[in-house]
Amino acid sequence: MNSPNGWAMPDDMAKNVSEALNKKTITPEDELANALDDMAHDIALIEQNPAEWGGCVTYFPELLEAAAERRGWRPEYGDMIID
Repeated sequence: MNSPNGWAMPDDMAKNVSEALNKKTITPEDELANALDDMAHDIALIEQNPAEWGGCVTYFPELLEAAAERRGWRPEYGDMIID
């Protein structure tokens, strides 16, 4: 449907409004928190008995340790675990 002249927003202004509405201002920390929340939710759906969650819980630190090792940050990872 075409709007009569003067009734529609100019294309450049409509584009600016659309871009402003679609911008996400989520920080990497918030994105990580959301991902961890989603993972916890998924684990609870997959395995309803919390007594069985141990494997999932211990798997994540193992992944972090491997990432620290690849980046040469193993001592710092060890310090974090000890603290």
